[in-house]
Amino acid sequence: MRRVRSFEPWMISNLVSGAVMGAFVVLLIPPFITEVTGSAARVGVVFAVMSLAGLTGPAVARVADRFDAHRVVYTAAFAAMAVAFAVLALDVTAEIYSPIAGILLGAGISAKAVIGSGFLVGSGLPEAMQARQLTVFNLMIFGGQLVGGLLVTGLHLAGMSTLTQFWLVAALIAAAAVFTWFTTALPESRLRAAAQGEPGGARVGVAVTGPAGAAHAPARPRMLRSPFAALIAAIAFTAIGMSVLSSQIANILPAVFSISATTTSVLVATAGLLGVPAVIVSGVWLGRSGAAPALALSLVVRAAGFVLLALIGLAAGGPAVASLAGVLYLVVVVTSSLQRSPLPRAAALLSHGSPSEANGLVNAAGAAGAFIGCLGAGIIAEAWSYEAVLWFAGAAAAAAALFVPSIVRALRRSAGDDAVHAVSPTP
Repeated sequence: MRRVRSFEPWMISNLVSGAVMGAFVVLLIPPFITEVTGSAARVGVVFAVMSLAGLTGPAVARVADRFDAHRVVYTAAFAAMAVAFAVLALDVTAEIYSPIAGILLGAGISAKAVIGSGFLVGSGLPEAMQARQLTVFNLMIFGGQLVGGLLVTGLHLAGMSTLTQFWLVAALIAAAAVFTWFTTALPESRLRAAAQGEPGGARVGVAVTGPAGAAHAPARPRMLRSPFAALIAAIAFTAIGMSVLSSQIANILPAVFSISATTTSVLVATAGLLGVPAVIVSGVWLGRSGAAPALALSLVVRAAGFVLLALIGLAAGGPAVASLAGVLYLVVVVTSSLQRSPLPRAAALLSHGSPSEANGLVNAAGAAGAFIGCLGAGIIAEAWSYEAVLWFAGAAAAAAALFVPSIVRALRRSAGDDAVHAVSPTP
């Protein structure tokens, strides 16, 4: 039997995914659209469309499960992201094709997240190994954010045009799609074996519906019930706040705190670097204490960080305020990484559904929240100010923290009877 390792080559694809989500999208697209159209609301529309496309997560999971096409869908996700940046490079006015690019990016990012997490929490591997693989997988995301942020910083300093940067990014993601196809046969075969109940360890949730597991699939349970509904709500609200940062950070920091574009790029890269120890801590925490502690801390600290960021935005400008704003931005972004390892596990435990479908629903909740956040941030910035946008994000993050007690209680109960949530391997 092939020895299972914490790192597997297919996980390198998440390095590129981290660069896309954590650097290329947030640093290149908002300033480009704002400069060309002169409208902050237009940025909000594009990011809202991107988020709305993320609602395809549950449907993508069902298609992948039903047709046993997880490898195809995962590869197609990267191909869609590559095409999106090529479309932006062709649309010099940012008027015609930018919403199409948003749809492609949103659908691609959503499919990547759903299938990637499904490869891990649906693998049938022991929980300790799942925790280690989730840690490595998520480290790739933040390593990509670091590399992507540094790359964008270098391209800015080199004076490369935004359109040329779009073509470069498209080529990079296309190469990742090819690499992904040739390296994901192993996790797909492991997912298939777990769905069939073959030896190799119990898996969270019920059997996957599809050609390989249809004969063993029980009736689909009701998914949207408390406390799973509480998890869905918390993710939706926190996504509102985080989407404000992802869609408008390149505008907020200069406008509210007089932080330059170059410094903003450095902050994004630094957040990626600091995300590395955060992911390691959350992975170790997940293996030892379950999903509840790291997930709860992530939601509560982010709520406090957003509110404080909005409060100091009211203060008079200056180097001290700008420095504090940069620190708070790092706190919010870095603590968001604490939930990346425990969240897929928590979703699979609380939903009692297939891991792919459970994480598809969580991803859709995040997409819905991000849609509201992106659209709302653009409208509020246009009608009032970027300071008001920060208060909008703070209120949403605070609302997410209200669901923490219910989620923690449910996860602690599930930890007590985890065997009930696992499908026993076939002898």
